[in-house]
Amino acid sequence: MLKIILRKMILIMGVVMFISCAGVPTQDPKNYAVAKVGDASLSELDLISEMSPQEKTQYLAFKKNVADRMIAKTLLAQEAKRENLSLEKLIQQEIFSKVTVSNDEVHEAVKKNKKKCKGKKQEACEKEISQELLVNKQNIFAQTYIKQLAAKTQIENHLPVLKDESAKNETVSKTDTAKK
Repeated sequence: MLKIILRKMILIMGVVMFISCAGVPTQDPKNYAVAKVGDASLSELDLISEMSPQEKTQYLAFKKNVADRMIAKTLLAQEAKRENLSLEKLIQQEIFSKVTVSNDEVHEAVKKNKKKCKGKKQEACEKEISQELLVNKQNIFAQTYIKQLAAKTQIENHLPVLKDESAKNETVSKTDTAKK
C-alpha cells in the first residue's frame, strides 16, 4: 500500500517537474509559429484549419486533456504553497488520508466480480479489489478536491473551441475566462 502511494507521489512529482521545465511560448498561442517557411509563419490556427474534422476533434481534445491536467497540478501546487506544505504532503493530507475502503465494500465488490476472482485465492482477490476500489475512490476524491480549488481560483482557458461546440461557447477561438 505504501509502495503504491510512493509510486503515485513520484509520478506526480515527475510530471510537475517536467511541466515546470518545459519551454512555453511567451506570445499569443494562437499566433505562435509552429513552422516558418522563408518569410511565412504558420500559426497553430493555420495548422488546425488544415485538419480534417476528425483530426481537429482529436487534436483539440488531446490539448484540452493535457491543459486540464496541468491546471489541476497547478491548483494543487498553489494550494500546497498556501498551506506551506510540499505537494506530496498536501496530497497525502487532503486526499489519501481521507479515503478508505471498508471490508463491506470489498466483499460486495468481490461478489459482483466473481469472474475476476476465478482461479485466485480469496485473500489475493480481496487485496487486489480493495486496491482498485481505493484508487478509484482516491481519484474521485481528488477530482472533487481539485474542483473545490478551481472554484476559488480564476482560470483562463485560451484553447480554441471546436466548431460544433461554438454554439455553446459563441466563437471558434474564444478566450474562456471563468471564475471557477
